[in-house]
Amino acid sequence: MNRPLNLMWRLTLTLVGALAAVAAPAAEVRVEQAGIAVTLNTRTAGGDSGAALAELRFTDAATGAPLPGLRPAAWMQLRRSPADLETPCEDRARSFVAGSLGSRADVDLNAYRLVSLNQDASVTFINPQVRIRNSRLEAVVMLPGPGHDWAHDAQHHRLAITLRDQGQLAVVDSATHRLLGAVDLGAGSLPTRLALEPDGRHAWVGLDGARAVVRVDLQSQREVRRVAVGTGPHLLASVPGRPWLVVTHAADGEATLIDTDSARVLGRVPVGAGPVALAYSEAAQRIVVLAGQSGELVLLALDTQGPRVDARIPLEPGALSMALLEDGRQVLVGNVKRHEVSLVDLARRQLRASLSVAPWPDQIVTTRGFAYVRSQTTSRVTLLSLDLARAGRLQPLEVAMGRGAAADLPQALNVAPLMVAAPEGDGIYAAVAADAQTYRYNEGLMVPSGSLTNYRRASRGLMVIDESLQERDTGRFEAPLRPNRSGTYDVVVRNGSPALTACLSLPLQAVAPDRRAAEAAELPPPRATLLGWTRHGQGLQVEVALHDASGQAITSGDLQLLVYGPGGSWQRRGSLQPSPQGLWQGQVELPPGADPSQAQLLVQSQALGITFNQGRLGALGAERHARR
Repeated sequence: MNRPLNLMWRLTLTLVGALAAVAAPAAEVRVEQAGIAVTLNTRTAGGDSGAALAELRFTDAATGAPLPGLRPAAWMQLRRSPADLETPCEDRARSFVAGSLGSRADVDLNAYRLVSLNQDASVTFINPQVRIRNSRLEAVVMLPGPGHDWAHDAQHHRLAITLRDQGQLAVVDSATHRLLGAVDLGAGSLPTRLALEPDGRHAWVGLDGARAVVRVDLQSQREVRRVAVGTGPHLLASVPGRPWLVVTHAADGEATLIDTDSARVLGRVPVGAGPVALAYSEAAQRIVVLAGQSGELVLLALDTQGPRVDARIPLEPGALSMALLEDGRQVLVGNVKRHEVSLVDLARRQLRASLSVAPWPDQIVTTRGFAYVRSQTTSRVTLLSLDLARAGRLQPLEVAMGRGAAADLPQALNVAPLMVAAPEGDGIYAAVAADAQTYRYNEGLMVPSGSLTNYRRASRGLMVIDESLQERDTGRFEAPLRPNRSGTYDVVVRNGSPALTACLSLPLQAVAPDRRAAEAAELPPPRATLLGWTRHGQGLQVEVALHDASGQAITSGDLQLLVYGPGGSWQRRGSLQPSPQGLWQGQVELPPGADPSQAQLLVQSQALGITFNQGRLGALGAERHARR
């Protein structure tokens, strides 16, 4: 059944050792094929998170030189029977690339999620890599109030969100999609902007109503320290490699430098009227402050004696948005009074070029090749080539991004960005609140390449949480490794050029917080059985039986229902409620004209460890309209 080696590599490797809070030393296997060495390494991540990492390295077998220019993908599927090995490796890879609900891997090492902060005080987690339309919503987390600013700690999977109107900082677990808590920061404190410390465990929050910033422990969800600063609104920025936090206070036109280890103020300096943007330039080794009212860029040098002004670059009043290009040698500034974008050279400390754009350019985001400028009054986005910007030229290209403009839904205007660079590096995702849609734009096109629904929710912020394989060094890739269940996993690795499809066998030990959980992790998942369904008007009533591995009925927990039509043409979600007899019942509303007998039904449960892939109940079928 094996294919010839010139069409694929089939590698069957065995690694012995525990992973995901790895208890054994790092495991490593090296395989050579056609002059290329492929090494798989599993180890514990740094810090105290206990997380595990999967590492893939590609090198020249003869010289050991790392291979550049690779873009590998990898998937892991729990082996449920020996028959799983009968599927050829390339067929498995094609199935995973297809991205349908029925072929999703148990562990996807290429995964990223779009996360939307919404006007209705919710956070939606969307998987853009699922190919079935309208089946991409993975979770909805409700917050105590609408969020304003947010930041994500990838190592500990903590999403910190400021709730300005409630005076709180919400903390969401981005792995389990749960609200962990909301830290009360005081009535009238108006928490708005925030920044994470480099280790990700603590967040600093600016209290616009309290002349202070607070340090919050995201693991325990409690306030640790409060430091007095000037009058807000505040902007905050951490300094890479140093225990420093820079805070601006707009009413005073000043910036404060704080030692985060001791929570001590090191100094304060005037930065101009109305600071509106703040960033750290790696190239200049300076903090860059954009003073909107006075119309100037201010470079701050930092040391243990405090901040000092190193340079002031005059612009025009009305500046609002700023983006550092590449490593911060140049800066793009959007001016909402003059309706223009300017290019500033920080090394030469001078304005190099300006360009008229649509009114109110309020957000700028960059990719490897372009800068994207959003203006509030139009649905079109202005693209600027970074190659030309390096030469001091701003040449615009306008692309339609949906139908609605930001100003069409002013209540959703917010400080969090609504454009984010796509992980692939060749475009962006842009959320349009008025459309309740997020658009995917690929560079080189004149229109978006697709869109994702936000399920009738207006976005106030957009974020990418990327847990895919990342190239840390040339030819060396890492991704978080969190198997939900212990067992032998079949791993599929694929690369385009040079062509590579490899299958590996890998025993993994799932994370288990206690002995009982460890024992449960070794058991097969609960088994769901469709008993029957009935239709009442537009409603579909479903009845399901749920039993554990010993056949005992399960009568508590959570069970979500997903029903979708042929080819993913429609989908509906709901929840099932248990009865004392172990029967679970629930109802969903069908779209007009939908034929339930042609629909597919799936169930999942986070608490019980059932994924949609494990909870596939198949087609409903006309003959199963009544309980058997």
